[in-house]
Amino acid sequence: MGDRPKCIFITDHHGIDLPFVFGHPDYFKAWDDNDSPALRAAADTQNARYQLAAQTMQAWVAFARFGDPSTPALKWPAYNLNSRTTMIFDRRCGSVSDPSSSVRDAILQLHPLSSRSIASL
Repeated sequence: MGDRPKCIFITDHHGIDLPFVFGHPDYFKAWDDNDSPALRAAADTQNARYQLAAQTMQAWVAFARFGDPSTPALKWPAYNLNSRTTMIFDRRCGSVSDPSSSVRDAILQLHPLSSRSIASL
């Protein structure tokens, strides 16, 4: 078992979107000493975090109200397995076609027996 390849995934922290969903991009220190309101303000001199919070809240409200997270400023296409279009929330928000294809392909190469369940991701 020691020679078996290992997959390590680096992902965002679970719940990292919650301050933006609820419109609080100036939340108190979280996780560790690398995160604080002062450090976020210094790293975001153009206050993009407030725009991100606004776009995130608008998408959630649209989804709750209409069942579709699209807004006039941010079109969110329906997901399907052909295009795997995914919305990315960042300094620039927008939809991206199949952003995790390389990760999925790597998993399928390492674990071909998992192809049925992973291919649907």
